[in-house]
Amino acid sequence: MKSRILWPENCDKMIGEGEGRRCVASVVRNRLDWMIMSGGYMLSAELAVKNCAWHSRNLIVFPVVYQCRHAIELAIKHTLNIAERAHCEPETKFTNHRICPIWKKLKPLLKRTWTSDRSEALSEVEATLKALDAIDPEAVGFRFPADRNGKPILTDETNVDLKQLVDTSKEIIDFLSGCSEAYADQLDRMTDRHH
Repeated sequence: MKSRILWPENCDKMIGEGEGRRCVASVVRNRLDWMIMSGGYMLSAELAVKNCAWHSRNLIVFPVVYQCRHAIELAIKHTLNIAERAHCEPETKFTNHRICPIWKKLKPLLKRTWTSDRSEALSEVEATLKALDAIDPEAVGFRFPADRNGKPILTDETNVDLKQLVDTSKEIIDFLSGCSEAYADQLDRMTDRHH
């Protein structure tokens, strides 16, 4: 059997203006923040699932799960930092990709801010985060087949309802975004009072 190797060409044109600007995206430094990046990952996952052919589901599961999980991770980290500022607490410096420990720090701040009984909603968010953490605690299982020692990361067969994952992830991110906006308003009012 004769194989044909397709050698890459024009590799240097990925970054920059591009020919004819067909699909050039701009990364604007002053617009980079946790929620914008979270929204980008979430939109990418949503579009992948929406436009996926039936026979491609077992291929896109890897980027979709990673993108949803990463979008949630970015949103929860942002919400924790802004909540900490609103409560005059030192901001957490993040050193890993585990989402449940971040949630454990954020949840009491949310309860302190919104004293009405929202425990059911918080429990639902927590259950989803625990499920994501259970299958991929370090956010590497859907990016790499094995760890640095060659040991397989995802060892059990896991079925993922991609549409439900996207929908649930969007709900969690919308919730966190609303919390972040409320904390930002609170910080603005605190700043106005001090001027």
